[in-house]
Amino acid sequence: MNRKYIVICSFFVAFFVLSLLCYGSFEYAKKQEQKELAQQNAAQTSTKQEQRVTSETKLVIEKWEEESEELVKEERDMPPEYAGLTREELEKQLTVEIKDKSWEEEKEGLVKITLESFSEDKIVIRKVYNKSSEQGYILRLKDGEVVIYRKDEKEPFEKTGLKKIYPSRTKRFCRADTPCGQKKSCIPSLKTFPVKV
Repeated sequence: MNRKYIVICSFFVAFFVLSLLCYGSFEYAKKQEQKELAQQNAAQTSTKQEQRVTSETKLVIEKWEEESEELVKEERDMPPEYAGLTREELEKQLTVEIKDKSWEEEKEGLVKITLESFSEDKIVIRKVYNKSSEQGYILRLKDGEVVIYRKDEKEPFEKTGLKKIYPSRTKRFCRADTPCGQKKSCIPSLKTFPVKV
C-alpha cells in the first residue's frame, strides 16, 4: 500500500510540475509577443512621422512643354523656403507659387506646378508650360501713360491715352486730352497686371 501511495503521489507531483512548465512557457510566449508588438508599433510610429525637406534633399525640376512634349530635367539647390516642409506643406507652397508666378514664367506659359515625388532624399517638381494656352494682354505704365501690350510682344499694342497724375496724392489716371485734376475724366490707379482674353 505504501508503494501505491508513492506512485499516486509521484503522478500528482509530475502532473503539477508539468502544469507549471506549461503555464510558464505560455506566460513567456505571451511576454515575447507583447515585446514584438511594441517593437512593431514603435517602428510604425517612426515611419509615420512625416518626412521633411532638409538641406541634403535633392531638388529636381522637370519642365514639361505640352506643345512639343519635351521634358527637361535639371537639378537645383534647395530653396530656403522649402526647408523643413512636409509633403502637404510643400504642396500648399507650390499652389501659392503658381498663383504668384512671375511675369517671366507667365510669359513662358507656365500653367501648372505639381509635386511628382517626395522623400527625404529627393523631391521632384514638375512645371507644365503651354505657350499657346496663355494668350492675352498686359497693361503697363510707360512714360506715365497706361499702355496695352500683347503678351508675346515687346512693342505696344495700343496706347490708352490714360496718363498718371504725378503731383496729386491720390493715384489716379486721366485721359491725355483732358486737363488733369478733373475728377470726371480720371479713373483709379492701375497696377501692371495681365489681362486674359
